[in-house]
Amino acid sequence: MSAPRVLALWCPDWPVVAAVGAEGVPVHRPAAVVAANRVLACSAPARAYGVRRGLRRREAQARCPELAVLSADLQVQVAPSEQITEAAREALAVLRQAEELPGAKLVVYRAQEHLARLLGDEIKARDSAARAEGLVPGSVWEHLALGSLLLNDGKLQEAAAEFYAAVDLEPQEFWANFYAGRAAFEIGRFEESVRSFTACVALAPRAAWCYYNRGLAHAALADRDQARRDFEKALELDPDLADLATKLQGD
Repeated sequence: MSAPRVLALWCPDWPVVAAVGAEGVPVHRPAAVVAANRVLACSAPARAYGVRRGLRRREAQARCPELAVLSADLQVQVAPSEQITEAAREALAVLRQAEELPGAKLVVYRAQEHLARLLGDEIKARDSAARAEGLVPGSVWEHLALGSLLLNDGKLQEAAAEFYAAVDLEPQEFWANFYAGRAAFEIGRFEESVRSFTACVALAPRAAWCYYNRGLAHAALADRDQARRDFEKALELDPDLADLATKLQGD
């Protein structure tokens, strides 16, 4: 009797399929998973725009301005507690692929260290930390990615420093300002948070959550009038902000 044959399906799009599902990105929207500032995997709609594995993030976004750029460890960030272990293992597998790409290895190693510690694999964590030793971030993307890892670890001061470094490199980078504003708010630097979200409002004037977040910072500074104006503008742009409508009614 011959041994049973096993067929294994290879799904090169799996990292982006999983990340799109985790983030809730519509399946028709072009999307790509980025690691080490390079495209690691991309969806069929993204490939239709010329996005390919190995492209630098900016080149991919230039080819497809509507591209949803997703983190390799996004599944871990949004996974329910009972699924975190499996999501972390999958994210580590994606990051192993990222090691083969040219580009920023510092972020890959730090992300591997973070995930290995989450899984209780201290040997892998120490190995990744040793590889990252001596490497420094050299781009806006690296500062943002490192800041996000630090933010997820609750290291708010260090995260804020990375986000501000990204803003220094590129003052008009939306996400650098957004995360700088978020980190500043979390550590109680509300005036800095207002400045960061004001930059976001200028860069994305139709994004309701920019006004919402700035309103929260104004409220923390006891500037009720400005907070109310921001909340009203956010509600105008996005009528689905039911909790905001309740907040306004309670004033």
